This record gives sequence, C-alpha cells and structure tokens, in this order.
Amino acid sequence: MHLPPRIFDDTLHDEFPTVNFPPDVVERKLLGLKTFSSPGPDGLHPLVLKSCASILKVPLSLIYDKSMATGRLPSDWRLTNITPIFKSGKKNEPSNYRPINLCSIPCKIMESIIKDEMIQHLTMNELVDPSQHGFLPGKSCTTNLLTYLDEVTSALDNGVPYDVIMIDFLPSFRSRSF
Repeated sequence: MHLPPRIFDDTLHDEFPTVNFPPDVVERKLLGLKTFSSPGPDGLHPLVLKSCASILKVPLSLIYDKSMATGRLPSDWRLTNITPIFKSGKKNEPSNYRPINLCSIPCKIMESIIKDEMIQHLTMNELVDPSQHGFLPGKSCTTNLLTYLDEVTSALDNGVPYDVIMIDFLPSFRSRSF
C-alpha cells in the first residue's frame, strides 16, 4: 500500500534556504561541461567556458548570487535559439525533425545548481515520494520500469490478480495550410 506523499510541515521540515553559488561549485559545473555541445544565443561555447573555469568561477558566482538576490537574469540569458534536429526518415518531411532549444550555458549552469539544491532539500526533508523516479539521482525511466515489473511479477507470483490499463495522452498535431 502506498502512503500519500508527505506535505511540507514547518514543524517537521526545514524551510528551503536561499541558494548560494560558491565558486568551487560553479567551477565543478564548468569543468563538467560537454565541449561538443552547441553554444546558446550568447555565443559562449562550452569549450571556452570549461577551459576558463578557474578564471570564470568567481565572476559567475557573483552574477548568480546577484541574480538570485534580485530575482532578475541578464537579458542575454533569457534568449533561446530553437533549432530543428533530424530524427529519421525523409528529410523533406517536417515531422521527421524535433526541435531543440539552445539556451545560454552560464544560465543552464545556474539552473543546474538551483536544481541540485532543491533536490537535496526535498530528499533530506523526505518530501519526495519513493515512487518518484524522474529528476532524481540514481533513478530513471529504467528504474521505474524495473520497479513496476517487480511489483507485477511479485503480485502474480503470490496469486494476486493484477489489472493494468494504459492510456497514451499524446497530442494530435494536424497539418495546417496558411
């Protein structure tokens, strides 16, 4: 039996603190960049950011702290480039492409640090349901499927009937002529 997820209770849980951006954390994120990734609209290539990590860690840390304190991002960080990437099939069919969003890499690093802090806070305060697999370290679609498979096979091994209803909620896209 699954219990309902825990809800924040200020008598039991810590309040989410303001996220800080220590230079060593910023440097670690910069050093972890994939150098073959494309730059965002600001043109800052990940190879340059990674190569200059020791020099950029303090200025970026200061920008991140100021941005968090004021609730404002540099205007260049709010721009994105949407680029079509070919999947498979005929190249003249628009449905054979998927859009990817190229964002500012320094902004993505800031978002990554915030995400890490949020996940740590939620985990430490036991506010993440054990059935949650997305966005958690060590969990994935694969671990979700394995957990589900284990639940089904355990039920069947114990003679417990198990019904499954699966529904796919994919939006339907229609071609339009303008």
